[in-house]
Amino acid sequence: MIWNLKLPGLLAKGNPDRRFKMHCGVYLVMQNTDRKVLLIRRWRTGYFDGFLSLPSGGVDGGERLVDAVVREANGELGVEIEPANLQLAHVMHRFKRQGDERLDFFFRCHSWSGHPRICEPHKHDRLMWADLSCLPHNLIPYHRRAIVRLLDGVTLSYDGWNLQ
Repeated sequence: MIWNLKLPGLLAKGNPDRRFKMHCGVYLVMQNTDRKVLLIRRWRTGYFDGFLSLPSGGVDGGERLVDAVVREANGELGVEIEPANLQLAHVMHRFKRQGDERLDFFFRCHSWSGHPRICEPHKHDRLMWADLSCLPHNLIPYHRRAIVRLLDGVTLSYDGWNLQ
């Protein structure tokens, strides 16, 4: 039966096997009472090494977004966060190149347990609290754009699309 063959030229356009899949990432915008945000410096990762970033990571299959943030916060910073203390503040749809799009979810958090520390020294070498009104020059550019947009109350943005 030819319709059961999984050959690229024979797949129907709407076939689920051919649907576009997008990478989802979660980002933690952890704010203290001084209106500062916690940033970590990337080191020896091959991606924006030497730049500051928000604590972040990918969403695993079968994992809720808030659970991914909680996992990443514990794995990268050694802090415990209750899912109820996370507020979805911004969503960014990024276009890197054809076939590589990202959907990034930025969560604000004002309450956690524990003291942030470097828990992955093979990926990060520094923590710092940065004033939201004066973000460091070496913050990953799309992280900066997301922070600025969420501070402006913008909940959805597009990055890399060259929209008019």
